[in-house]
Amino acid sequence: MLITATVNATGTYANTATVTSTTNDPTPGNNTSTSTPTPVASADLVMAKSVDNATPTVGNNVVFTLTVTNNGPSAATAVSVADLLPSGYTYDGHLDHQRSDAGQQHQHLDADPGRVRRLGHGQVGR
Repeated sequence: MLITATVNATGTYANTATVTSTTNDPTPGNNTSTSTPTPVASADLVMAKSVDNATPTVGNNVVFTLTVTNNGPSAATAVSVADLLPSGYTYDGHLDHQRSDAGQQHQHLDADPGRVRRLGHGQVGR
């Protein structure tokens, strides 16, 4: 007998099977067996990046918006987002940050399945 089941993100994983019969069993102590797999969390993170002006004039600011979506099935923890600006931009600042290193913005967050996290947008240019 084969039984197929989908592993849920949370729950009890010990699965016990038992066999019984109306016929006398001289060793009933071996009629039960348990298997307990150890599920591994899996999170499908998706990064989307957009810019407010695809044809900016030199010297003006542009705003990049970063959006992270977790398509699950598990929650993602200690997610780190980094955006290193190339040499064609001068870093001017960003919103919703936790750390900024020389034009590279980092955002640390946890993301539950199905949750979309819009990270603050930063302005670059001048």
